[in-house]
Amino acid sequence: MQNERYIWTLFVTVLGLSFLVFCSNLTLLTSKQEEDNNICQKYPKNLGTIYPNLTDTSYKDMEFRFTWVQTGGHHTPTRCKPRERADEKPFNRGKLFNIGYLEAKKDNHTCFVFHDVDLIPENDHILYGCVRSPMHLSRAVNKFNYKLPYKELLGGVAAWKTKEFEQNNSKQIVNLSFSELCGKVHNVGAQTDPC
Repeated sequence: MQNERYIWTLFVTVLGLSFLVFCSNLTLLTSKQEEDNNICQKYPKNLGTIYPNLTDTSYKDMEFRFTWVQTGGHHTPTRCKPRERADEKPFNRGKLFNIGYLEAKKDNHTCFVFHDVDLIPENDHILYGCVRSPMHLSRAVNKFNYKLPYKELLGGVAAWKTKEFEQNNSKQIVNLSFSELCGKVHNVGAQTDPC
């Protein structure tokens, strides 16, 4: 009985050590492949706490301090290949909004505000809510001299109630921009503000 227990313990120990050796070889193999392909580290060495400098600074100073940032705010590592490369397909903002909608809907929200990242309110007079649905919340943008360039525009910031969003979006993740969605709203005959 004692011999059986000893053999079983020895077997489990050898099996465990074999597994550890296999895993370490697999890690070495993966690391070697990453070195050969010059893939960027999974966790860069300089990750950690950032203490932001909250003092005002000039654009010249920003350009001097952040020379690695390319036009448009892009950055591509120069010493290695990025791990998560962008695919060749065009960026689809509409699809991201649909995914965000499906995730937020899990928490039983009834009003959804879709907001372009490049629009910042000039004051706090905009009520982010669903008074009407759909409701265009960025009707006055400085880029367009505070007037809509065309009546059908529903871009920038728009609020939707669940019913109207699903009715116009067919409950699917589809590749619609705000303007395409506005066109569908007009085809259904719904009223938007101001679309």
